[in-house]
Amino acid sequence: MTGRYEQRQDLADTPIPLVARIPVLPSWGLEGFLRALFEPLGYEASFSPIIP
Repeated sequence: MTGRYEQRQDLADTPIPLVARIPVLPSWGLEGFLRALFEPLGYEASFSPIIP
């Protein structure tokens, strides 16, 4: 998959707005690792503590 389509290049260039929500993921001290994993791919990573 190269992202090229000669007849409809405008369609191939259109971004697809995808959202993935992971409600609970243990990340004790791994915020930097997770950001380094996802943000270079263009994803936004946000974290918030779970209050029992």
